[in-house]
Amino acid sequence: MRTVIAVVIMLVASLMVSGAAGGQIVPIDDEPGAEAPGLGDIVPRPEPGPAPEDAGDRGGWAQLLLGAAIMAGAAIFLVRLVRMADDAPPPDGVGP
Repeated sequence: MRTVIAVVIMLVASLMVSGAAGGQIVPIDDEPGAEAPGLGDIVPRPEPGPAPEDAGDRGGWAQLLLGAAIMAGAAIFLVRLVRMADDAPPPDGVGP
C-alpha cells in the first residue's frame, strides 16, 4: 500500500512541476489582452524563441527524454526506499 502511495505522490509532484512551467500572464484589467504593468519586460512570453531543430536544443527530444529519465529514476528510488522500510524489522521494544 505504501508503494502505491509513494508512486501517486511522485506522479502528483511531477504534474505540479510540469503545470507550473506552462503558466500564463493573467490580465488585471477588464480589457482583453491587458497585462500587468511592467511585467512584459521582466517575464518573457510563453514560447518566446524558435522551435527546437536539434536534439540538444532547449525543448528538444533529448532534453525531454532526460527529464523523463530523471523522474523515472526518482520514482524507482522512492519505491525501493519504501519497500526497504516495509521489509525492515521493527526496532527493539516496538510492536507485539
